[in-house]
Amino acid sequence: MMLYVHIPFCISKCKYCDFLSFYADDNVKDDYMRALFKEIETVSEEIKEKYGRRLTSIYLGGGTPPMLGTDRIQKLLKKIRDSFVITEDCEITMEINPASIDVVSLRSLYRAGINRLSIGLQTTEDEILEFIGRTHTFDDFLQVYADARYVGFNNISVDLMAALPGQTLESYAESVRSVISRGPEHISCYSLSIEDKTPMSRIFERHPEIFPDEETDRKMYRITKRLLKEAGYKRYEISNYSLPGKESRHNNGYWTNLPYVGVGLGASSYLYPHRRKNVADMETYLTYWDSGKGERYGEDIELKEKDSMAEFFYLGLRRMEGIYIEDFKYRFDKEMVDVYGDVLDRLQEQKLITYVNRGVRSDLPLGELSGKSRIRLTEYG
Repeated sequence: MMLYVHIPFCISKCKYCDFLSFYADDNVKDDYMRALFKEIETVSEEIKEKYGRRLTSIYLGGGTPPMLGTDRIQKLLKKIRDSFVITEDCEITMEINPASIDVVSLRSLYRAGINRLSIGLQTTEDEILEFIGRTHTFDDFLQVYADARYVGFNNISVDLMAALPGQTLESYAESVRSVISRGPEHISCYSLSIEDKTPMSRIFERHPEIFPDEETDRKMYRITKRLLKEAGYKRYEISNYSLPGKESRHNNGYWTNLPYVGVGLGASSYLYPHRRKNVADMETYLTYWDSGKGERYGEDIELKEKDSMAEFFYLGLRRMEGIYIEDFKYRFDKEMVDVYGDVLDRLQEQKLITYVNRGVRSDLPLGELSGKSRIRLTEYG
């Protein structure tokens, strides 16, 4: 089982961000902690019979989790340990912003049990960082990265963004090279997504010319693949690359459709057949966990089997490894050829997918492949 904990607090909101995040004072943070503790206790009881309480991955995301404060984070981790069974090799990740943490806090987090950091750099260009609303500089990142290594972190992921306003192919490539030279175990590279009702969407409406076009975005994507491959990073998902053995366990769980629970404001859970999302309004969230009144979920969808099979495919094909035929049989007690044979054979004819049989690409139709075979996207997919 995987656990996601949402910490919605931020110094300020980036211009492209549509995540659930905002500034809050200490009183709000204390109220949130009390509600969060009650939810953790409740969720632990709810899942123990069907799923047990064993956690293999914990992910603290946001927002900017360090904004909660190290004392509260230590108490939060203790509460999780008291409520669940944490495996010895549990991956415990925290997202951090280079502007919101120092070496003292990093040391406290490391000692508290955080063993993986995800650092939101986005770009090495200070002018672009300022323009998109980030509160740090590249030098801030370099300091935090060095501090993290100094206190003992040996599993660090760095986030980069492509197609940012003002970015060129050359400057993007330099950002990728600069990050590679620091040697993080994991690098995520995402293209800018312009979401409605964000400041970035309004900038795009007024000045689309400052944004890289789609062809430039695709070239950045190819630059990413080439540079990271040359540096020894394995691309294991559309946007994610890692050194050997350093894939994100938590993210891999999402893409392989494993069950997970999310606690905190707006957090999502997947416990088949239910996909649930907590309420996104702070007052409603606090009221529910204080008094039991009002709504707990903003969404509660019971998936039909066909929807679950579609999710299994959509998420699985994000991974470079693809989907194993025998996993489909195990999950749904159906043969893949009986459900999707005609569709997949058409996709194969269009060269959008390929079949891999015991590590070798195969042109056989799906029905003639063994259970050990898998389906993966081609470079055109």
